[in-house]
Formats: sequence, C-alpha cells, structure tokens
Amino acid sequence: MKYVDLTQVLRAGMPVFPGDPPVELKTATTSPQVTEVVFGTHSGTHLDAPSHFFSGGKKLSDFGVESFMGKGVLLDARGEKNIGKEILQGAQINAGDIVLLCTGWQEKYGSGEYFEDHPLVSDELAKELVRLQIKMLGMDTPSPDKEPFLVHEALLQKEILILENLRKLEGLLTAKNFEIIALPLKLEADGAPTRVVAKIYE
Repeated sequence: MKYVDLTQVLRAGMPVFPGDPPVELKTATTSPQVTEVVFGTHSGTHLDAPSHFFSGGKKLSDFGVESFMGKGVLLDARGEKNIGKEILQGAQINAGDIVLLCTGWQEKYGSGEYFEDHPLVSDELAKELVRLQIKMLGMDTPSPDKEPFLVHEALLQKEILILENLRKLEGLLTAKNFEIIALPLKLEADGAPTRVVAKIYE
C-alpha cells in the first residue's frame, strides 16, 4: 500500500484565483507560537460545495465524512483543451466513485497562465458524470469551466463536490486500484482548503 499527497501547500503569497483574497500567515503570539491565518474558502487545493453557486445549497459542514472519500478513477486528459465525454470510453465508473482528470496543467502552477487558458470540462461530459452519479470530480486545474460556469452548476446542483488545484496526478496513471480521501476543514461555508491523499493498493 502506498500514499500520495495530491495537495498544494497552503502558504502566504500562494497563487489564488483572480479576485479572491490573498493567503496571509503572520505571527499572532510568541511563546507559545500562534499563527494567524487569513484565506478565502477557495484557496489552494479545495472543495466546492453547492452553496458556492446556489443560495440555500448545502455547505461543506452539511456533508458527512463518507462524502469525502471513495474509490478513485483517473482519466488521462493530458493534451486535451476541451475535455469531452469521449474520455469516458473504456473507463469503469460506478455510482459513488471519485473521478479525477489528469491534464498536466499543474506544471503551470505559480504562473499567470495557470488561471487563464486552462483545460475545460465540456457540458456533455458534466452531464454524463451526473448520469453516472459520481460523488466528486477533481482536477489539476483551477476550475472545470469558465463563466457562465455551467459545469459547476450541473455538478453542484446534484451535490457532486468539485475538487480543484490538485497536484501529482501523473503519479496515479499506473495505479489500478486506489482510494481518494479528501477531507476539508469542517467549515460552515461554500468551500474549504482540503488535504487530499490517494491510497494506492498495490
């Protein structure tokens, strides 16, 4: 058994989605050391909850822990700019699975380009993932879509959580059987930084 950490480090000055508040860490007290942390709910590797787009939608604190872990399925989307439902061909996806898209885009993390021309999930793929009743969609990009955010709406409306800004997904390309554990802070909010680990069964 092997574990792979798929999480970006939450640190001061880290890249954030344009318009989001910057991440700040500063010393609040010394002896003992206490650090004051300021961040937006969608900083770094994080989960989106339905309330991110829907008034009255569930917050992350409304979900049980079973919502944050499950069998992982990795789809190789490297080189794809518009990821269509064709990528599902040959994939074995069951209800409750956590689907991850490996695009290779995390190599641009830290550059301005990372938030600009990233790969996008097609509306058709989003609808198919809803039909398959997956539990969560994760990717190594800042978002599955851009305005008007139809993919966000399609998934979150069905309470399919969205996991953004992953790293090291290439390390799962040869893994035949793995579980994803994606535990966010238990915030009564629309999203939260999340520690994401792949548990690979060898």
